[in-house]
Order: sequence, then C-alpha cells, then structure tokens
Amino acid sequence: MVQVVSSIFCDRRFSFSEALIWNLRGEGYGFNEIAQLLNRDDRTIWTLYHRAEQKSVKEQVERVISREIIIPSSVFRDRSLSIMEVLVVYLKEDRAFTYREIGQLLQRNERTIWTIYSRAGKKKEIKK
Repeated sequence: MVQVVSSIFCDRRFSFSEALIWNLRGEGYGFNEIAQLLNRDDRTIWTLYHRAEQKSVKEQVERVISREIIIPSSVFRDRSLSIMEVLVVYLKEDRAFTYREIGQLLQRNERTIWTIYSRAGKKKEIKK
C-alpha cells in the first residue's frame, strides 16, 4: 500500500489533487499507476500533473513542513468526494483531529476545513 505524508498538501500553489499527483509522480509512479491507485482516469491524472508542473516552474518555493502525518493512498479511492474532502474526512473521522488541527496541518483556515467537512457530510450523509 502506498502512503502519503500530509505535508504535501501544505503547498498552496497546488490544489489537493495536483499536490497528491505531483507527489506520487515524484515518487516514481507512472500516470497509469497513479490513475489505478486513485481510481481516476489517466487523462485526468496527466492533466492535473501538468497543471502542477506549470505552477512549480513559475515559482520554486520550499515546502513548509509543519507536521508529517502518514495517509494511506487507499483513502483517496472514493470518487464520490473530492481529494480535498476525502482528506479532511479521513483526518477528522479516522485520526480524530479537530478542525483547528486540520487547518494548521494543511495551512488552511479552520472555517474552510469545517466547510469542506460539511460539504462532504452532505454528499455522504456523514454523522457530525
């Protein structure tokens, strides 16, 4: 099983999907492997990677690592939620993080995290 560190989502240049794919590609995974791993279409993976590549070339900024959390790649297989929603739900429900802790970990406002979790809850009828 492939595992992902939470700090990859701290780079605000990338969307959550771009950050995940950029990192997996950097670990040596091919587009097809990433697509299978995340249960996504190859073309989507390719597009997101190249968007991240363009953003990376524009501005070379060191990644800020506040705290590393290991996240199993299998949590990202749920296609009914976005990568961002899956990540927040995982951290909230499986790791029992507070909105504030998730916000600090991902360098996002805790109200934004609450909104993401709420949106995911509406999609999956998650008990809050």
